[in-house]
Amino acid sequence: MDDRRLILATVFAPLIVPAVFLAFQLLSADNRSAIFLVAFFSTATAYVGTLVIGLPVVYGLRRARMLNLLSLALAGAAGGVIMFFVFSLFLGFVLESSAPFDLLQALWGGTLGLLVSLAFGALAGITWRSSGRPDAGAA
Repeated sequence: MDDRRLILATVFAPLIVPAVFLAFQLLSADNRSAIFLVAFFSTATAYVGTLVIGLPVVYGLRRARMLNLLSLALAGAAGGVIMFFVFSLFLGFVLESSAPFDLLQALWGGTLGLLVSLAFGALAGITWRSSGRPDAGAA
């Protein structure tokens, strides 16, 4: 995995989250008024999740020589649940409403995290095989 591909993956993979949210928002006829708010918060949450959870996980897995698409996807699904919870809190605060975080929301978060991590892995050149070599610059 070279740095150019890592940057490419970091820039483009999180865009899956707002794309999914916008698609569902546009397909539903009931609440289009919040579309820009949803787009903003889902984009911000996706990038924060990638930078705060995703990249440290990638570097940790690579350092432990366990970086492969499966481990990345599992970590991405778990991170997605966490970030969906955070997204729900922020959106509820802004819209002055609240809903309990339930299994369906956890599944949504896990699915979005899985999709982002798979896209990230594909863009970064991470394969299904475990990377059995250490970091090039590690001491």
